[in-house]
Amino acid sequence: MIWKRARLLRERTVSDELNDAVGSGEFETLRKTEARIAPWTVEEQQIYGATVTESEVKVLLKMPRKMYPKTATHIRIEADTSDALAVNQPMEILSVAQRGTRFVTIRCRGWKT
Repeated sequence: MIWKRARLLRERTVSDELNDAVGSGEFETLRKTEARIAPWTVEEQQIYGATVTESEVKVLLKMPRKMYPKTATHIRIEADTSDALAVNQPMEILSVAQRGTRFVTIRCRGWKT
């Protein structure tokens, strides 16, 4: 398995003209960890369909669920240019699931190159 450095991020919010909270596009690092892109299984492809599995990425984090910051909104994987993901782009976290006692799986909206 190839593990890459990753940062769990929270997007800073600002108020607009109507005092609604909107994302500023700036991020603060909540936690550093190791991560790897996990492949979609055949069952997941059948459940979610092609549009989801093409536009979303499943990421395995090397940390127990109790260490996962609940306020994390994005993840940035420090990858090189040979990876399928756009290099060092923050990806929005859509869901979080526990995998055993040592790992967490997150589903992200990813930007593939």
